[in-house]
Amino acid sequence: MNHPFRVLADHWRHLPKSASPPNHRLATPSLATCCNCHNFRYCPIMPTTTRTPNWSAIEAETWHGSPAWRSGTRLVSSNNLFLIVKGSVQYHDVSSAYTISAGSLLFVPRGVRHSLLAGPRGFTLTVLRLRLSAFGLHIEADAQAWEILMALTRRTHTSGPVLSLPRSQLAHLRLHVSSIIQAQDRPTPARLCQIKAAALNIIATLAAAIPIDSTSAARPAASFARMRAVIEYIEMHYPEHITIARLAGLAQLNRSRFHTIFKNHTGLSPVDYVTRVRIGEACRQLRDTTEPVLTIALNTGFASTSRFYEAFHQVVGHPPAQWRKRNPPA
Repeated sequence: MNHPFRVLADHWRHLPKSASPPNHRLATPSLATCCNCHNFRYCPIMPTTTRTPNWSAIEAETWHGSPAWRSGTRLVSSNNLFLIVKGSVQYHDVSSAYTISAGSLLFVPRGVRHSLLAGPRGFTLTVLRLRLSAFGLHIEADAQAWEILMALTRRTHTSGPVLSLPRSQLAHLRLHVSSIIQAQDRPTPARLCQIKAAALNIIATLAAAIPIDSTSAARPAASFARMRAVIEYIEMHYPEHITIARLAGLAQLNRSRFHTIFKNHTGLSPVDYVTRVRIGEACRQLRDTTEPVLTIALNTGFASTSRFYEAFHQVVGHPPAQWRKRNPPA
């Protein structure tokens, strides 16, 4: 069984052997890239950070942004928890906009297209990234932790991404995030345990402090394991023709039940999830290669350019050629 903190080596399997990981210490924020790309294989633009790349499934880092900083539109593949330490940021997604100041929390679920803009005095924040691969297949505590994140995802869709916690609990969260930042620089077995324990403590704090939908509180670990197996299959076979019947068969469920459980676990329908995985890989190829759009469309599982253009604009918000011009290789 894969270790929950295994290195995400598949991030680089499509890149040339000479390729190197993105540099988190670049002086120009507009050129700094992140490693938030496991599911969608798409490196969004990030501000200057204080941590070298670490390809684990649980990550935390500190961002410092000047008043002129903006992220551009990003599509994230992990569940991101932002803790605003100083200053403020403006958050925008397809349906809402918020200004978040120091002492606030922002929860951005995976698959959400959004952008961040620094406030008039800049900002300092810490961000925690939690990916599905951080949680064990048949471990009940891990399954429940992931269900809490999915409940937070549903709450975000209905009530917005801003979370309110008392100061004492915010300080508690910051302490745990800081311990993850310190432990991940030199991962040892003891420090990996520290990282996992801190992440579970953060999730438990959120569950206790924020009203969330409790209808999914006790799904069995077997259901979690089935959905993870389906997600891993999608990420390995996205260039191929994927049918709902095939995915439901992998989960050993009928199509209707599979659709319901998959959406409860991921916040997306199976079709939308497959589309976002394909568009994420298309973004990477548009940025890192000179292949024509038609070739990229076929390489990522789209049967026609018309379908590719339609899906790309729907997910990213721009046509492929325009997105390529705005996102040159770092």
